[in-house]
Amino acid sequence: RAAARMRGRIDVVMAGQDRRLPSPSVRRGGPVTIRSQPGGVADYWSLYDGFDVLLMPRRYGGLCLPVQEGMAAGLVPVMPDVSPNRDWPIVPVPASMKGSIATQGGVLRMAQAKPVDLAAAVDRLAADPLRLAGARARVLAWAEAHSWEELAPVWRTELERAI
Repeated sequence: RAAARMRGRIDVVMAGQDRRLPSPSVRRGGPVTIRSQPGGVADYWSLYDGFDVLLMPRRYGGLCLPVQEGMAAGLVPVMPDVSPNRDWPIVPVPASMKGSIATQGGVLRMAQAKPVDLAAAVDRLAADPLRLAGARARVLAWAEAHSWEELAPVWRTELERAI
């Protein structure tokens, strides 16, 4: 729904793992091209290659491996402005808390970002290469500061304390 509201010259690729993405597999119209890859990519290691932005309108928080992997690959995450997403160098999108979902960890409140706000955030990045470059620099700096090489001593110390 957000892609349909984008105004810039943007190529949108929706990738998934469970083959349950919206149809059609390709939509061209205006400046936006939308492709769907329901089964993801054949080579996992190339999942983030060739992209600038990771649009991730998560409805509830927690550790999010695709966001962390995307940032390590230099993708700028566009996400709802809610906790714990604020812990990352995201491009924040206003969101309201609506509804809940039952999980093994308990009931979680869900965040809802409006498609028009998601589209506007992506459009701003697409229209301003300097803004995109600055956001990418923040993302890569975060990824470097949170890499295994940087945090291994902390992890080892904490694991030793635990045993």
